[in-house]
Amino acid sequence: MKTCLTLVIMAAGSSFRYGTLKQLETFGKRNLTIAEYNVLDAVSVGFTNFIFIVREQVANTFHRRLTNLLPDNCTFSLIYQRSEKELCKYCNRTKPWGTGHALLSAKAAVQGNFGLTNADDFYGKDAIGKLANFLKTADTNSSIFANVGYKIGGTLSENGTVSRSVMSIGGDGNLVNIIEYKNISRNGEIHSEDGTKFDHDTLVSMNLWGFTTKIFAILDEQWAEFIKNISDPSVDEFYLPFAVDKAMRDKKCEVKVFKTISNWRGITYSQDRIGLENFLQEN
Repeated sequence: MKTCLTLVIMAAGSSFRYGTLKQLETFGKRNLTIAEYNVLDAVSVGFTNFIFIVREQVANTFHRRLTNLLPDNCTFSLIYQRSEKELCKYCNRTKPWGTGHALLSAKAAVQGNFGLTNADDFYGKDAIGKLANFLKTADTNSSIFANVGYKIGGTLSENGTVSRSVMSIGGDGNLVNIIEYKNISRNGEIHSEDGTKFDHDTLVSMNLWGFTTKIFAILDEQWAEFIKNISDPSVDEFYLPFAVDKAMRDKKCEVKVFKTISNWRGITYSQDRIGLENFLQEN
């Protein structure tokens, strides 16, 4: 029986630094969102089912655009990231609870192996193809996952600092650890706010993951710990890379890392739009 490949797209972020909801901003000659460009690349390499994690107030817009975009052999669904308001009764929190929590929101909708992406990162066909190839052959009962890594030098913004999940890779090609560095910039050298320096070729995760459904047991357990030990409910977030890193240290999963020749593009700041538009015009 032919495997139905599923791609989960996280599109419920607040776009604080960008200024508007960038998940619905359109770009290029085709007037598509970044996620829609990724979806079309995904369709071309065999994905046929798409799950978007969105904010409820923009669900109608996502539904209309996806209905017009996807070919007849594809299906899609929209999932709302839960607000978990009981964790923040006395604060003015408006942003979601992080990428790990976002993926948990889609638990009931996912069956079988699946890929995961951000809605505001343009990944490229080679990268999405490598993800598809992994998912097609991965044992559904395995806790071996995948990440497609990008060279950090190609993921920076000329308009401000960025946070990146820096990966250490073992000799077997598996992920050893993943560490989040904040306020990374390039001023001659690539460095983070704490002074850590990186080579241009250092691999980072841009949240292009391949999972089996075993990831949900890992996230359920860690989410329970997160809410038990939450220190500041107005700002704390449950991050997926942190959860995967802890699971690896606890010997509960392994992660294969695949390098890609695709060029990553994204929009952290509104000024990044020009570079993305130029890239899409040329490709």
